[in-house]
Amino acid sequence: MTKGRLKQKIEEYNRTMPLPMHMPGHKRNPAFESGIFSYDITEIEGFDNLHKPKGIFLEAENKLAGVYNAKKSYLMVNGATGGILSLIMAAAKQGGTIAVHSACHLSVWHAIELTGCRITELKPEIRPGLPFYCGVTADTVKKALEEEPDISCVIITSPTYEGIVSNTDEIFDVTNNAGIPLIVDCAHGAHLGLSDKFLPAPKCDASVVSLHKTLPSPTQTAAVNLITDKIDRTAVEHYIDVFESSSPSYVLSDGAISCIEGIRDGDISLDAWADAIDDEILSPLKDLKHLKLFTSEDQDKSKIVILCDGIKLARNLRDKYNIECEAAYKTHLIAMTGAGDSEESLARFKDAILGSDLPEFAADEDGLSLSFLPDKVMALTLRDAMAADKILLPLAETPGRIAGEYIFSYPPGVPLLVPGQLISPAISDLLTTLASSSSSLTLSGRRDWDGTVRCLDD
Repeated sequence: MTKGRLKQKIEEYNRTMPLPMHMPGHKRNPAFESGIFSYDITEIEGFDNLHKPKGIFLEAENKLAGVYNAKKSYLMVNGATGGILSLIMAAAKQGGTIAVHSACHLSVWHAIELTGCRITELKPEIRPGLPFYCGVTADTVKKALEEEPDISCVIITSPTYEGIVSNTDEIFDVTNNAGIPLIVDCAHGAHLGLSDKFLPAPKCDASVVSLHKTLPSPTQTAAVNLITDKIDRTAVEHYIDVFESSSPSYVLSDGAISCIEGIRDGDISLDAWADAIDDEILSPLKDLKHLKLFTSEDQDKSKIVILCDGIKLARNLRDKYNIECEAAYKTHLIAMTGAGDSEESLARFKDAILGSDLPEFAADEDGLSLSFLPDKVMALTLRDAMAADKILLPLAETPGRIAGEYIFSYPPGVPLLVPGQLISPAISDLLTTLASSSSSLTLSGRRDWDGTVRCLDD
């Protein structure tokens, strides 16, 4: 039988075996490899059904709940996206208001669109000298709840793409006192709380974790964790049925189950991974001369963030050292570690960074300042805006118009503009700047950036 083209391409790529300083967390480590087609079955006699688990899937979800200290956990094979859609649809009051972290992933905004809810924006912290957003504070959440009594749930991202975690203990106290559920998109923190050598898991009513991002589990595997009873379990299960594939993959499920059992039984050592980060990254790279390793007490150390000209440095690491990183920007570079990393792989990355500690890769200090994204002034809900008639307009003609599509930066998929948002001159200027730089703009409906924005036809 002829091999699939995708498989051929993957095998060709793997012959060069670049060091993968990016997700997924298994890092193509041979110790975690398993066959594929021999596991690719369906809901046949003697096996379980992920939509009505009674056997091996139920056992796996019970183990998941034990690992994450949840009252109930659900295995997802269509990524954290399916879990986020399910949780928000279950928690939101149709036509109400949702308090949402500005830096939430596009899937959160898609979920809000489906609910028809209005939004109250939760602005993240900005720190001098950092070119990315930090966490959300409890004071910000408290103020939002005081000003908008119609908020039905709060959703934040923790950790962020750069690994910054919010103080969810304090935020949970605020939301709990208000009787409102706190949902945490913890997609990048599936390992948090599973080892004392990493930061604890977020305190919340429900979380979504991407098993595959940092743990040895296949891409698309994730979990929904219900920590309290604030969100109706029946509603969550209904929406999981809605958003989860009706033919859930046994290949992906097998990989996720192996991951869960390996962590629970101690066969997968997260401590060794954490120690390797300390020994091979945090200690050796703390005294870089031209590049700068970002560290903070509220940062998940599995994310390696280097303040530098990330575009140039990423190219150098790729061309000279055969290392591919997670994300690169003019201001910084992100390298993701995972449970599949070893002392050897991290030492190789360390040596490449030390060899690249040169003036030509240093960050432009003037470019490390960051301003807030302009406020999302909403003229319509996302759902109403998506349902309205639209026209394409040149960017220069959009100030004062209502956006009819999402425009976001990918990675990590955080919207710069959402449907229903009033386009201000500040937004237009921001998009002009990003479009003229090396930053990539992504638009709704797989459109390439062509200088136009889809606006409501009013």
